[in-house]
Amino acid sequence: MENKKGQMHVEIIISFVIFVGFVIFLIVIFNPFKQTSNEGTTNFVFLNVDNNLSTSLSSVSIKINDPDVIGASKGAGCFEIDNIIGLKCNGERNLLVKDKEDNILKSQIVSDKIRIETSTLPENEDTFYTLYCSDEILPNQDELSNCHLLDINNEDYILGKISEKSVWSRKNLERFNATYFNDYNNLRKEIVPSGSDFAIKIFDFQKIEFDISNNIPQGVSVFAKSMSIEILNETADIKQASVTVITY
Repeated sequence: MENKKGQMHVEIIISFVIFVGFVIFLIVIFNPFKQTSNEGTTNFVFLNVDNNLSTSLSSVSIKINDPDVIGASKGAGCFEIDNIIGLKCNGERNLLVKDKEDNILKSQIVSDKIRIETSTLPENEDTFYTLYCSDEILPNQDELSNCHLLDINNEDYILGKISEKSVWSRKNLERFNATYFNDYNNLRKEIVPSGSDFAIKIFDFQKIEFDISNNIPQGVSVFAKSMSIEILNETADIKQASVTVITY
């Protein structure tokens, strides 16, 4: 009889252990408190941030061929070329012109012409100009008059290929940074799926340039992804950087 009772006790203990193990298994597999942050969410956040921060930059280079044309342009202080339609410098997109040494020159769009201040660089260094157009750019506009007219049909200058690229805007970054800390709840609705949070950090050669993040709570699952970006400022300079997108 005692052996039977002992056997029953063992069976009860084994059954209890199996039951507890099964419950633990269910909790691990179907844990209702498990965080759902994942790579898909992080990619989704990056696309939304990219849409908020990106802008387009168009650029083209011209080279003046004839030394006599350069001389005449220097005498006038400026030269004039046909407006370059493909550059899309109109409306909210501003024009900025630089010479070979990246000096910013005065420029002006007048009807169907572009007027450009003549570079003061030495001979043979003063024939190359780059025109930029973007809503990020702060133009260096000034009244330019009596400019020497250049005719592309007479081969006074050569027009290069127009380049257009998508870059992150520094002005948009500064605006986004302010909104993150001043109105995070509304920004979160626009950027991240419901139930998740996000942060971004932008690095310039290992130094954090923008730390757009709140304190991440202890114990939550965090997913991060880094990628290279280009940041455009108001003087048409492009800086290489990397961004880390964090979701939790």
